[in-house]
Amino acid sequence: MLDARKIGAYISKLRKEQDMTQVELANELNVSHQAVSKWERGESLPDIGTIPVIAGLFQLTVDDVMNAGETNTKSRNIGRLVEAISNNNKEAAAGLINSDEVPVEELVDVAPILKASTLNEISEQLKEETLTEKVLLQLAPFLGYDQLDSLVLKSTKIQASWTTISGLAPFLSETALNELANRAMDEEISWETISGLAPFLSQRTLTNMVDKMVDGTIDIRKITGLAPFLDSDAIDKLVQHAEKGNISWNIVLSLAPFIHQSTLDRLVNEMVKGNINSEQLIGLAPFLSKENLNRMVLEVETDKI
Repeated sequence: MLDARKIGAYISKLRKEQDMTQVELANELNVSHQAVSKWERGESLPDIGTIPVIAGLFQLTVDDVMNAGETNTKSRNIGRLVEAISNNNKEAAAGLINSDEVPVEELVDVAPILKASTLNEISEQLKEETLTEKVLLQLAPFLGYDQLDSLVLKSTKIQASWTTISGLAPFLSETALNELANRAMDEEISWETISGLAPFLSQRTLTNMVDKMVDGTIDIRKITGLAPFLDSDAIDKLVQHAEKGNISWNIVLSLAPFIHQSTLDRLVNEMVKGNINSEQLIGLAPFLSKENLNRMVLEVETDKI
């Protein structure tokens, strides 16, 4: 990854060696002096088109600027990639990577200073074997949603592991993320992973996870962490399993704030029929309607007679 502070300090050194002010350098580069100031403080980097101009101004190579003057660095081909991109030649940039003249890691390094549209065009021309799981994870924050979806879903290099899915989740569309999640559904899932993915997944996909929990393949005791993201049908299904004794009734109590009123009505009806013990519903009292509360109180009093 490019070190903005080192590059900025190097630009500052070059400017001072030429006895130039920030304003004078800014005028030469056709940027504001505030931009030069930010570079030199390491707060930002020059855009991709300005870097070759800086190199030319100080009679250096682009590699010199990108490597902050260091000669023992492994990145000695990044300059060719930067020059191709700054000349708006995305095909040439992709060709350098596909031919192994420039490692794909150099594209990862410059990704933060590229427009998403530029990175999209380059990445779609890269060979599939180049876009490994590691590379896609590194490029994900900088690629457009549609392009990342396309690359991830068609890639044979992506293993639909929960670790990979978690890393990609904030940058993928819900549709693509759900597809990856469904591919990985047979893999053991940690609760940390599920909790982290919940805000990004569709309710249907989460419901599938709930089904796995009920089947016993996922610990049901931690289902409550997903409750805010589940639909009413999924929660009702859990309540029904509790009624049958498949899962602990304590799960129902912990889900109480999310249980639909119609489900609560049904539970009270089951209590009146004698299918549910009134003591089981006491924990749900704060969430019952006034009418159902009265029915429950009456039932409790009747039981005591």
